[in-house]
Amino acid sequence: MALALVPHAADAADRLHVWVGLADVSPPPALRWKLNGTAVVPTTLRPLTPVLAGERAADADTPAFAGFFELRNLPAGTSLTLEVTAGTERVERRVETLPAQVPDGPPNRFNVLLLSCFHQLEDKTGTAGDMLSRLKVKPHLTLFGGDQVYLDLPTLVDYHDDAGWLANKFQNDYLTNWFGDRRPDADPRAIPPGYPRVLALAPGVFLPDDHEYWNNYPFGATVIQNSWTQAGRERWKRAAEAVYRGFQENPALGFGAPRVLDIEPLSILMLDTRSQRSMTSRAKAGDLLGAPGRKALADWVDRLVQRANGPQPWFGMLVTGQSFFSPAAGSLKGAIEDYEYPDYALDYEFMVAQVERVTKAGLPVILATGDVHWGRMLRADDPAAPGATVFEVVSSPTSLVSSVGVDQAKAVWGAIKGLFGAADPWPRHGDPAKPPERFGSKGQYAPMLLQRTTGKPAAMRGNQAFMLRFARASGGLDVEVTCYPLSGNAAFDGPEQWSTTLQLRPPRTV
Repeated sequence: MALALVPHAADAADRLHVWVGLADVSPPPALRWKLNGTAVVPTTLRPLTPVLAGERAADADTPAFAGFFELRNLPAGTSLTLEVTAGTERVERRVETLPAQVPDGPPNRFNVLLLSCFHQLEDKTGTAGDMLSRLKVKPHLTLFGGDQVYLDLPTLVDYHDDAGWLANKFQNDYLTNWFGDRRPDADPRAIPPGYPRVLALAPGVFLPDDHEYWNNYPFGATVIQNSWTQAGRERWKRAAEAVYRGFQENPALGFGAPRVLDIEPLSILMLDTRSQRSMTSRAKAGDLLGAPGRKALADWVDRLVQRANGPQPWFGMLVTGQSFFSPAAGSLKGAIEDYEYPDYALDYEFMVAQVERVTKAGLPVILATGDVHWGRMLRADDPAAPGATVFEVVSSPTSLVSSVGVDQAKAVWGAIKGLFGAADPWPRHGDPAKPPERFGSKGQYAPMLLQRTTGKPAAMRGNQAFMLRFARASGGLDVEVTCYPLSGNAAFDGPEQWSTTLQLRPPRTV
């Protein structure tokens, strides 16, 4: 039997959500809990239940159960020792509740780690988890922006068009990422190497993107035969969503629900723009958000605008699975790779209009995302709203996905170039895209790359993680953003680590 737990962020600073998983056992033994050495009984948000049920469970290689629990009446912003026991297995972790507010800085800050795109087969030695767990700056919150698993890989696997086979394969992918090495004799205080060390860094919030399903979900993909028919897509979707609910979903909110976390005066909205997409409509007329997502975004903007000229304005960070600044893919590229937000004209126009409402109120806003397999920071200014900047932070990938054939050719070419000059630590990674010339419903914003503290452009090629460190300053927030390369080569990662600072300030008065 193997036991795992993952801390999740709760909506209140006096609470902590905890995901608990059991594998290689059936039925699951009862759980026993201790907090700082004292027995406690958490509130059950979802009891331990099979990840796979019905006919899918019969095909599973491994029985797996997952439950979701809430600990209440805890001190805000406090480190605690949590112990969970199931039968003879015990796991002990240091966990921390979220602070109620952003502290006055520096040196105190509220630290948010932004991650996306982790392919386990390209990080078999656990480089990302090892490096992130050794950072001197520890996150208080981790935002998982999508592609925490790649259910559609390896490319050359023969995916049976069978619900039970798909569910078993998908569950095994999650077990590898969430449990790591399922050894029964593991030290209860030792976090298994690999992605479990990433999951254990801080309470997390999770968004899905296309690889929680398949590349270009919900539309057909060129190399995924199962996606070529409506029936095949439906079978894959049901299996993928079953395991997503088991491992990533916070049941306090429900599937695909938007999520707001308020750390005064910072409000973070996590907006699921993938699972709500229509499977039956054309891309350009398709639905990105669903009615709950549209309402949540409008309500969130209403709150920011209403407080804009109050004694303490609030500042927003909107986290999505794709970039607002990516151009439309178009019919051909979208069908082969993935559609971008502008391909969904109605919802994209609505989303941009909400961002514009924030800046018209004189407030800056941060857009945070991943997906694209490179990192970048940019700003977009509207001359009519000085100080109300739209900032973008892109953090991708944590571990680059593997592309059959292309990767091998790039690796060989990188080795050849290394014989005649400096070795390229990232031969398989693409360069960050340049900002678009204009942005906004009327093209009123002029995007440009930010600069690092060293003066170089704030862009990053390679495996990476971004840390956003918030502190109160001058009636607003200072945000120190640091990019951490994750090559595992200290000679490269240290010199290539870089930072820059964003200033979020109250609306200017004339």
